[in-house]
Amino acid sequence: MRIAVLTPPLLSQKGDVLGSGIPFWPIEAAYVAAALRAAGHGVKVVDGFGEAPKRKWDYRGGYVVQGLKPGESAAKIPPETGMVVLSTGASASANSTSSYSLSLELVSLAKKSGRAKIVATGLLATNYFKDFLEAGADFVVLGEPEETVSLLASGKARPESLDGIAFRRAGRLVVKPKTRFIADLDSLPFPAFELFPLESYWGIGYAHGPIKGKYLPILASRGCPYCCAFCAVPAASQRKWRPRSAENVVDEMERGVKEFGVRDFHFEDYNPTFGKERVVSLCKEILKRKLKISWKLAAGSKAETLDAKMLWWMKKAGCDYISISPESGSPRVLRLMKKPFDHAHGLEAVRLMHSLGIVSQACFVLGFPGETDEDLALTKDYVGKLARAGLDEIALFIMTPLPGSEAMREGKWDYREVEELTFSPKWRKDYGRLARARRDLYLHFFALKSLSHPGRMAKSALNVLRRKYDTKTEMTAYRAFTMLRPRLRR
Repeated sequence: MRIAVLTPPLLSQKGDVLGSGIPFWPIEAAYVAAALRAAGHGVKVVDGFGEAPKRKWDYRGGYVVQGLKPGESAAKIPPETGMVVLSTGASASANSTSSYSLSLELVSLAKKSGRAKIVATGLLATNYFKDFLEAGADFVVLGEPEETVSLLASGKARPESLDGIAFRRAGRLVVKPKTRFIADLDSLPFPAFELFPLESYWGIGYAHGPIKGKYLPILASRGCPYCCAFCAVPAASQRKWRPRSAENVVDEMERGVKEFGVRDFHFEDYNPTFGKERVVSLCKEILKRKLKISWKLAAGSKAETLDAKMLWWMKKAGCDYISISPESGSPRVLRLMKKPFDHAHGLEAVRLMHSLGIVSQACFVLGFPGETDEDLALTKDYVGKLARAGLDEIALFIMTPLPGSEAMREGKWDYREVEELTFSPKWRKDYGRLARARRDLYLHFFALKSLSHPGRMAKSALNVLRRKYDTKTEMTAYRAFTMLRPRLRR
């Protein structure tokens, strides 16, 4: 069968570079494309962002979109296509949420373009499966998609027998919840990035993690065992964490070096450092194969898993960037969030990374329900301690309810449309206060960093000029500049 795999373009909130507009690679789509191709299907990818990332157009007055318009993507579906798979992404960030209306439009247009079956996948489609079915999707795959999509494409299994799927039959809604997850991740073919416009991603000059040239994302594990109330992953993964073997991960890295000329890899796992011996084995495997590469933990890691031995091996094997997620300096707010974090260990981990020359980031969520000014003062105090210890950057997100999270299910929120669920949620009544707190916290951090580590600040300025970044903050300055360029109107 001929199958088209589509991804939506990237939507940003106008004037906002802190809470929206970060491009994530369509890893889920690349895995789905690889699985379908391995099953013998012909696969064509239409990457709504990657095929025109420098093209910007206005959307609904308050947003800017980068990439193809939905009609342009639909027009690229070959006439002989038997199935269209729209991947809305595996990321739990607000970036995937922002593509809600554009993804629904893509589904509707794809349905009208021919007689192909339309399948929607990803966290966004999972959490809004009724809307996607209403828009014209024949099936919505709930959760991890590779096995269910492959069985659908084979035509050998009745939809009613599949795991993790929603569809309508004779006007009746049928929902088969996700109960099974792929246990052996090594059995999956590597993501088919060769079907995507790699040069476009490398050419825009910014990404999720800091870049210095050609790079690729990588997933060394899936899922998360924790139950943070602000996150959509616990429900999606049912708190199941599964790793790939060290050998399999390094096989993928070696393929990236040989086939794509890539020397930098960005891990997008939620928990990449679980299992000390597993991580050390990964490092030893890289060294054994003499791969001259760098790699980054761009999406975060559990600070408590990091110790001196592990960090030494990681640095020796090429790791040059690690993000951790304290989320708050207040133990009380962490309890409200259901977020386990050891502040003392996090501080020591930053000191160790600084001593080894590993660039470090710490992420915080401001404005979680129940947070007080006293709690914000504790966060400011902890940020100061991290800055003096050698932390290279902070990322401050204003709390927004992500679809699928406990906070979304149990809270009362006043947003008007799904696209407003960015990490700069201007619809919040207290947004002005939180935006000022975010600004002041950034200024506080930069001031202390300048006093404690002036050499790092000077190097950051040089990196911005050279467009070879050590931190996401340096890269954000360039991204902000590009978003000021003239836009095309829809």
